[in-house]
Amino acid sequence: METTSFVSADCRPIFLPLGQLGEKVAIAFVGVSNSGTAFASQVLTKVLRCLPSDMAHACVSFSEIVVEDYLDWCKRGNHAQAWQLPLAGLEVGDQVAISAYSEAELGAMSRRLASLHIELTEDQSSEQSATTPRVKEEKIFLDQVMKEVLRSRPQLKNLFHRDFNLRGRSVGNQIDFCGQNYVTCYAAINPKSRSRVRVSSAAAALWNLARVRDAFGFEMPSKIELTTWVPPKGLPTYSDADYALVEDTVSELQEQATRENLTVFSVPDSLLAGARLVDLELSSVAIQ
Repeated sequence: METTSFVSADCRPIFLPLGQLGEKVAIAFVGVSNSGTAFASQVLTKVLRCLPSDMAHACVSFSEIVVEDYLDWCKRGNHAQAWQLPLAGLEVGDQVAISAYSEAELGAMSRRLASLHIELTEDQSSEQSATTPRVKEEKIFLDQVMKEVLRSRPQLKNLFHRDFNLRGRSVGNQIDFCGQNYVTCYAAINPKSRSRVRVSSAAAALWNLARVRDAFGFEMPSKIELTTWVPPKGLPTYSDADYALVEDTVSELQEQATRENLTVFSVPDSLLAGARLVDLELSSVAIQ
């Protein structure tokens, strides 16, 4: 009788903490097979409409960052156990033994351990891919900046919403503005958000910007940064605690940006953000 051979592996879940009661969900799995091959898998690759928008966006964005960072770390010859989480706030779970029919299936087997994982049919997959929502405040900020820029510099229109591919696939979200001298993505820091994942889009944008910077090589633009909207000072709708939360969030993003040799520019309105884009992009380019 022919025996069936299995491939075994040890994997670790990566958790995203939620709320104030210690809840957490597994968003990714990283591990090494018994042959020494590293693998990593996202629990969700599409935003689930049944989840709150900020949580759903964070589950996808954060897990993509984790998977790419882990595989890149191992690809460079580093020991898998020495890998550190690329984002603050996430947690690594205890090691779990899994098995599959092949190394290619180890990721799929690990995902099945997570409660959020669902097996999508082909029709469901196409339906999910049609919706890639952004945080509301973030989209409004980007739209306002683009409107201000194109009012005076319509020739820059094709530099907004740029796709950028790495290793044959998309880095994730589009790059909001990718010019010859200036590259940026836009985020919004809303202190009224009740979720701990309010920085998910901004953190994912920082990672995308870092990958784009690496891909440029010697032709890198002179300025690559994350642009964040923050509430103007003195508004009665925000308390001192709200403004303190904004400062803490910006500091956390700046710390992440420093690790990637990037910067974070915080601005209270779209006019200033638009003026900065025009100044930096056209500073050494002849305006036609």
